[in-house]
Amino acid sequence: MDLAPGWQLQVDTSPEWLFFRLQAVSDDRAPEPPLAEAIQRKSAETGIRRVIFELGEGTMLQSFVAGQLVLLVKWAYLNGGAFRICSFSEDNYYVIRLMHLTDRFPNYSNREAAVMGWLP
Repeated sequence: MDLAPGWQLQVDTSPEWLFFRLQAVSDDRAPEPPLAEAIQRKSAETGIRRVIFELGEGTMLQSFVAGQLVLLVKWAYLNGGAFRICSFSEDNYYVIRLMHLTDRFPNYSNREAAVMGWLP
């Protein structure tokens, strides 16, 4: 699904989880894609409150997107769900470290590890 100019959000579903992959598809892209809103909307449509989030290959974690992740983890907590990240590159996870959010966002190695809660 197109998220905003220059951004795509791929969505995969299972009976209990939603999987999202954010991909920057253009150098000329919106600075603040409505990520949290799009994920919450899809969750409402499906009734699934458990979310795994990944960044597409070559997509760098920007501060606005990191802020959206914080909103989503709070939203999941308040709605009895779960929000986890997986497969972040070292460079992208460094942003999480700089923000002192590693306790909220362990970087699971892949989707299976994230679903099962197997800590890295």
